[in-house]
Parts: sequence; structure tokens; C-alpha cells
Amino acid sequence: RSGEWTMLVAPVGAGSEYAGRPVYFTYFVVAQDHPARRFEDLAGTGLVMNEPVSHSGFAAVLAELASRRIDLGFFGGHRFSGGHQASVEAVAGGSGEVAAVDSLMFDALVEQQPELADLVRAAATGAAWPAPPLAVRSSRADRVGEIIAGEIVAHQPSVPGVSHFATVDSASYAADYDEVRVLGSASSTQRSAEQTETGRVWCDVS
Repeated sequence: RSGEWTMLVAPVGAGSEYAGRPVYFTYFVVAQDHPARRFEDLAGTGLVMNEPVSHSGFAAVLAELASRRIDLGFFGGHRFSGGHQASVEAVAGGSGEVAAVDSLMFDALVEQQPELADLVRAAATGAAWPAPPLAVRSSRADRVGEIIAGEIVAHQPSVPGVSHFATVDSASYAADYDEVRVLGSASSTQRSAEQTETGRVWCDVS
């Protein structure tokens, strides 16, 4: 459970990098012929991101940079595309050099549009984050949640880029997800003053 919501199931990506876990990453996507093979190779490149309210397409990028003690100045410039697909298409079409996108979304796009695999690839992968779950209000969770989760796990609906759906009732998943949700909320009362100020600085940069 997570406050007023109860998490039921979350997608598990089909690729080996997911290792059967309900997580996702930020992929730093470049053209197939781009020389970059690791994150460090992306220095000075033009970055295309989803939008400022996106986690994988913006906040996770800032977290990756912060973990390396660098900021957005590492890239040669940045702009927002408005969506993960638009970011990938910018790189595929040559109007963007590197795109920061949700790995599950990228995998789904490549599965639906196989020709993309000939045009773009992930040059680097960011840290793992809890995959967004399907959730119901806790007041309705006991019976409704049991039925929904049971049906999804039993029948495993086909979703591009997804291997299967897994239950997410573990305490560790709930704690990880809550940390992202609570600290990242615009009205969060859990952030430290330093964390809030850092967020404001990044927003000003964006």
C-alpha cells in the first residue's frame, strides 16, 4: 500500500537488462552511426528531452547528472520535444543528436516500428527506477484490486515491449516508489530545504 493508493501490478520489460524486475530506465538514444558508446561520450551533444514534468525524460536525467557531479552543461544544449516518441523521432530524423527516453516506451516503439532499430540505439542506460504501477484507491483495494490483479497476472495481456506483469506488493517496491512520488511532488512536505532549492535551480536551468 502507498497512502490512499494500493499498487497492484507493474510491467516487466522484455529485455535482459530488466532481469525480471518491474523497473525502467532512462535510455540515452542516438543514431546508429553515432560514435557514442557510453554516457561519457555524450559530452557536448544536443539533448532532446520529453518535458519538465517527465521523470524518465527529465528528472531521471538530472539525477544521472547529479550522481556524476555534473549538470546540464555537460550537454551542448537541450530542448523539450513534448513526448518520448517525438524525442526518438527527432534522433531518427536527424533533428536531434541524443534523446533521453523511457526504456519501456522505447522498447515498445521499436517493437511496433521495427525499422527504428536500423536508425537508433541506446548508447547509455541510466539507473533503474520502479516501473509505474497499476493502482486502485485503498478504500476499494481489497476485493476490486484482488480481481484486477488476478486477471492481469493470470491472462497477461499483450503489451509491446513488456514481457509480463508482476505483482508489486513487496515492501521494497512500495518504499522505492513512494520515495520518488513523495519527494518529487510539487506540494511535498518531505523534501529537505536543500533538495527543494536544488530542484528550483534545475527548473530554472530548464
